[in-house]
Amino acid sequence: MRMRRVLVAVLAIALTGGVGACTSGRNGSAKPSAPAGPSAWDLTLRRVGPDGRVDLATALSAFALAIGPVPGGVPVPGPAAAIPSGTLALRWVLGHWNELSAEQRAAVLADLGASAATTAPAGLVLRAPRAPSPNPSLACLPADSAGAQPYRAQVADIEAELAAHLGRPFPFPNSVVVSVNARNLEGPSLMYVYPCGRTARGTYTGCTVHINPRTTGGSFTDAEVHSFLIHELTHCYLDGRFGVAYGDMPQWYVEGAPTWVMAQLGTSSVRLGGIWKDYLDNQSWELYRRTYSGLGFFVHLAETGTDVWKAIDAIAAAGVTPAFLDSWGGGFVQGQYPGAAWSSTGPNLPRYQPALPAARLRDGDTLTLTAKEFSATGEQLDVDAQVVTAAPGAGTTGRMTLGDGRDAVLGAGGPYCTVAGCACPAGSPGDGTHFDAMAGGQQYVGLTGGAKAGTVTLVGQSLADFCRKPSRSCLVGQWTTTRLEAHTAQLAEQGGAGVRLHIDPQGHLTLTFDGMAPVTFTFQTGTTHVAGNFTYSGTIIETLVLPPASVTSGDSLGVSNPNVSTISATVHVTSPFATTIGPLNLSQLAGQLGGAGSAVSGNPIVSSSWRCAGDTLVTGATGDTVSGSWTLTRTGPG
Repeated sequence: MRMRRVLVAVLAIALTGGVGACTSGRNGSAKPSAPAGPSAWDLTLRRVGPDGRVDLATALSAFALAIGPVPGGVPVPGPAAAIPSGTLALRWVLGHWNELSAEQRAAVLADLGASAATTAPAGLVLRAPRAPSPNPSLACLPADSAGAQPYRAQVADIEAELAAHLGRPFPFPNSVVVSVNARNLEGPSLMYVYPCGRTARGTYTGCTVHINPRTTGGSFTDAEVHSFLIHELTHCYLDGRFGVAYGDMPQWYVEGAPTWVMAQLGTSSVRLGGIWKDYLDNQSWELYRRTYSGLGFFVHLAETGTDVWKAIDAIAAAGVTPAFLDSWGGGFVQGQYPGAAWSSTGPNLPRYQPALPAARLRDGDTLTLTAKEFSATGEQLDVDAQVVTAAPGAGTTGRMTLGDGRDAVLGAGGPYCTVAGCACPAGSPGDGTHFDAMAGGQQYVGLTGGAKAGTVTLVGQSLADFCRKPSRSCLVGQWTTTRLEAHTAQLAEQGGAGVRLHIDPQGHLTLTFDGMAPVTFTFQTGTTHVAGNFTYSGTIIETLVLPPASVTSGDSLGVSNPNVSTISATVHVTSPFATTIGPLNLSQLAGQLGGAGSAVSGNPIVSSSWRCAGDTLVTGATGDTVSGSWTLTRTGPG
């Protein structure tokens, strides 16, 4: 649940950290083409749990596949492929260090070419995060090894480039060490990096970049090797920037951010292309389950206007915008429909169109498309219906294509009609309905709920059927409140007649409080009895997403955060003494009352569940601590 709380902060206001591992994911690739289908390593990465962690069995399996044999470690079956770094597997195992047997610990050390003895000078020893002694001492070197010069010659320029983009000096200007290993360590990995010199303050004093001999054998171009170094030095930068806290951040950040940096500053490679395809092929994955393919999140941030360099470095920098959410799902369509909202790309990423989920909508069909929390979905829709209505769930954003290069924001248009000259017969219940044109056949829908699951319900009808049935939501109309009733263990409220609500067929909402009858209240606090009344004044103007005509209840009217800046409230206290509070801005008053009144809140009437039957509309809810509702009567058409 901690990871879920972190990803709520990434997708509401910022890029932030959660729970994960440290310095991993060295991206690079051998030149041979990638295997058909996911490799054994790709399948291992898919075992990341819903909280972003892995269990001991997965950690051992990853270690056995990426680094070397360990008792109890059974590699996942699958096609072999180059693993750019075994550090991710190493961190997973170190995260379970307390659970390892003596035999397993010895195997881990042997596979790393280390031992229980210190293998580096004092102060340059990295110990497993969050694991009490005995911990393995990993190789952090005091100086470059033999053969390091070709790589050393590139380090200063990469450090300068990172510092320029990230807006602060590289944290280890004189303590990055390059080691060309005498033999291949960490299994089939190409490069890996260790932060070194952990201090009592939880910071590091340097890092060591290790380069395996397989990287130097001519299988990679100079540009590819340079890209791999960019990735490793990005890890060094983030270790220096955040210290041990970097080890407590989610894998989509720890792996995705350096991968995005490598794509921006480096070159294309088979491995980078494979990561991009993994992102597109697994659109249903929640962000907190991603590792390397967190790349796609940063790519979409960049293409929707966020300065990702600032977001990576500051973590709390604003990043997830309405523009990001609007086109997140559509990006998976990858150019199969024209328009910026229907493609996602960045430097050095291959053009690739994934297979999309597909559905068919015919006359009489009701279809609900869903995106998981912290994810988005792009789906192909075969439209065989004459009339289509789309009703997104509360908090769901996205788009639907209409043909001929046109598209529409979910909930902002419609009904849509695929018939030329579409119109309801004069005198029919649907007479006068405005239809938006939509081409039949292949269309696309993209959606997300952001931090929550998102849904959109699509209804297909024949034109004749649509025109015969009520064509408008029961919410459409002019309404007047008849009463408010609310109760808690200490509070009772009633009254409030005369509030006027108007919802038109396009979802434009006007809520007017001027002239309402007072709401009387009684409140018991300890031995003190408080009584009085309050009224609102002012008008709320919003736009909501109307549900289909067949829907007569819901969890929310669709206005989750109404603008109440023009609303004020006045409270008259009559007992135990007489005084008047206000008029005050509604949010100010709610804060002063500390929640004492259930109706004196920042969101009256329009931010609650609802149900309508005939000419009666009731909004409100019953919970563990409060029960209350507003009742409204229809007084006119919409």
